[in-house]
Amino acid sequence: MRRTRLDYISGKWLGWALFLYALKTLVFSHVFASELPKCPNDGPYHNCFGTYIWVSGHKKGDKYIGEFKNNKFHGTGTYYFAPNTKFVFSGNVYSGQWKNGAKHGLGTYTWSNGEKYEGQWRGTRLGGVAEGDGIFTWKDGSVYIGQFSRKGPGKNGKHGHGKIVFKDGRSFEGRWINDLPSDGILTGRTGQKIFLDYGWYRGKFRAGRVYKIKISFEGGTTFIGEVDRRYNPTKGKFFNKSGQEIQPRQFSDFFRKSAFFE
Repeated sequence: MRRTRLDYISGKWLGWALFLYALKTLVFSHVFASELPKCPNDGPYHNCFGTYIWVSGHKKGDKYIGEFKNNKFHGTGTYYFAPNTKFVFSGNVYSGQWKNGAKHGLGTYTWSNGEKYEGQWRGTRLGGVAEGDGIFTWKDGSVYIGQFSRKGPGKNGKHGHGKIVFKDGRSFEGRWINDLPSDGILTGRTGQKIFLDYGWYRGKFRAGRVYKIKISFEGGTTFIGEVDRRYNPTKGKFFNKSGQEIQPRQFSDFFRKSAFFE
């Protein structure tokens, strides 16, 4: 039987994900079933449900369908960024809760490339940021479930406790700081677990792309070196519990194919 990503998510995270899905369903079903009266064609947009389309300016082609209060998005609604433009948000969609014109509450933001963030938002003067609990799904099928910071939305804001499950079945669960893993458990494709500790060398990250790390395996074996964003070793050495350097072939299950295991 073909396994899905849910097969790799622990019971704790699965329960949380199901709760979020149920709550999301209740909220988003309200987008097209508002009890508010229809907004007048020429405004004002207050305590009503309607559609607003920008016909000029830098937002030309953008569209909002949902609830309004005091001429601002307020309640539940969906914002569509105009497709096929040079604007960085072109083709993206946000559907969820709003407060005083900003994303606030529970909502889903979908990028034009298929990536998606589902979870909590906090309203700001700039329109709202992902903050709190959420799920981010990459276009390759990898998924992160956990906490986000105000750096959001989604992929730019992992902060706190969370779990990332890769398409190939590996997963990492632990603490994140400013979108970077700090320490936690990496589980291999066959279920073996190893402990990762980024904190000991955090000040030596290079442009946020190469990570110094210490990995502890069962039996006392360690790896000290550098890994990429998917925890694949790019530079470093493996040592047994006596401190002697050893060949890494036996640990290939924890990582994708690389020069270490050829």
